[in-house]
Amino acid sequence: MNDLEQRVAELEALLGLNQVVSNGRNTANFDVAPLKKKLHDLELGFVMQVPLEKLRRLRKTYTDGSTASLKDKLRSVNFSSALMEKRAELLAHLQQSADLVFESDKFSKVESLMPHLEKADEETKQAYEAIYKFESEFHEFYDDLHTILSDMRAEVEEVEKMYKLKRIRQIKRTNQRTLAIILLFHVSSNLKCK
Repeated sequence: MNDLEQRVAELEALLGLNQVVSNGRNTANFDVAPLKKKLHDLELGFVMQVPLEKLRRLRKTYTDGSTASLKDKLRSVNFSSALMEKRAELLAHLQQSADLVFESDKFSKVESLMPHLEKADEETKQAYEAIYKFESEFHEFYDDLHTILSDMRAEVEEVEKMYKLKRIRQIKRTNQRTLAIILLFHVSSNLKCK
């Protein structure tokens, strides 16, 4: 059983399980004041109220692999191995892509492809200038069309006003004639009656 536990421990080490990352810091010289201030600023000051003994037990539980059962360790290794296989596949794919990119004969072709790139760049600039010119002409045309339509609208409104005035005058003349005829008829009928 000891060999099996040793093999599991080796697998855990290879997979990076139950390892403490110290980043070269010595916990004996660690300054707590800035940590307390930062936690207080983040409104997490309650973390510093946890008794030191509980924190030590928590750290020991995290770092001490012997607290987990063999079954839990195997499950952890199985879970992590699938993840590591996926990462290995991604690394292999990255390596293949990098090999394609960094092949020396591909880099030697860059110099020979520069004229094509410069030609494509020049064509792109010409297309941009043509589109910019077309857009400027279109906006100029649109502004002119808008001005013409505004002028036409003003003229149509003026013609409508003139037509309405003329129509009103015609109606007034017609009304005046009708009134004159009615008056003549009324006067003539009054004269006949007498």
